[in-house]
Amino acid sequence: MALDMAVHYFSSRSQGNVRDSLLILCDCLSAINIVLRHDEVDCHINVSERVRSLLHILNNLDVDVILGLIPGHLHIYYNDLVDSKAKTAAKDAYNSDGIDPRLQG
Repeated sequence: MALDMAVHYFSSRSQGNVRDSLLILCDCLSAINIVLRHDEVDCHINVSERVRSLLHILNNLDVDVILGLIPGHLHIYYNDLVDSKAKTAAKDAYNSDGIDPRLQG
């Protein structure tokens, strides 16, 4: 969902020969390795393909995406907050069509 929002944001801005950067912090090393090294994915292959597709779109929009590892389970306030929001969003997506209404035409 966050990558969809990033694509929407960067595609709607006026560009003007400037590359932008997007920092993505993740507390899951396995997820980072799947994206960076194209590790084999046994399940949720559609999710990993969607992430790669969105990263490709961002690159075409002149956005440099930087993935960073943040330690998990250390009670870092914003990491805990994002984890909570992600769990809620995942549950909502599972119970609906999975498309953020803010991103629909």
